[in-house]
Amino acid sequence: MTLQPHRSHAETTVCSIYFDTPEGVSFLEKAASDFRKTKYRVRWYADGAGQPLSVPAFIEIKEKHGAARRKFRCPLPMTGAELARTSFRDPSLTGLFQRHSPPGAETPPASLRPVLELRYLRRRYHHPIFPDSFCLDENIRCVRTHPAAAPSGSERPLPLAVFEQKGPSREAVPLLQALPRFGARRAALSKYFLIMLQLLPHSRHS
Repeated sequence: MTLQPHRSHAETTVCSIYFDTPEGVSFLEKAASDFRKTKYRVRWYADGAGQPLSVPAFIEIKEKHGAARRKFRCPLPMTGAELARTSFRDPSLTGLFQRHSPPGAETPPASLRPVLELRYLRRRYHHPIFPDSFCLDENIRCVRTHPAAAPSGSERPLPLAVFEQKGPSREAVPLLQALPRFGARRAALSKYFLIMLQLLPHSRHS
């Protein structure tokens, strides 16, 4: 049996605004190692043409300390359409994580500001036997930046796609174990970090 398109969300555009401090704490954590990483983002979903869906937007915090991983998510009182129209200089985005920090997460830095909006096409799959779900992310690109944080992007996609298995299984399910033969490589990957390297090609971390 092969993977089959997800029953209800086979194809969507994932839209995320990543937040960081003026010093780039999240970016520098990833540049230093994969041991400790914290990501701050606002996420909403759109159709294949980029039109926001009528579902809530979310605030998300992802924390990684060694092998321990935690993800916090809560709905925002803003729609995806509103977020897509909101300037990165708009005061409503200042202090967003202080006003809507998910319960249980570490206290976000007070100086967080929007840095860039990242979008990609996500195709979701399921398998009739395995409980895990599977995602293929393509056309990963930056559509706008905060002028004080990074130069504007050309919307040039990253030269890669990301395939992810999500669920209780610790290892790749059997039908995926042959992927390395076709050039796939297992890696701890940060889309935000790679886009920042693309925007800042002369950074010492490039």
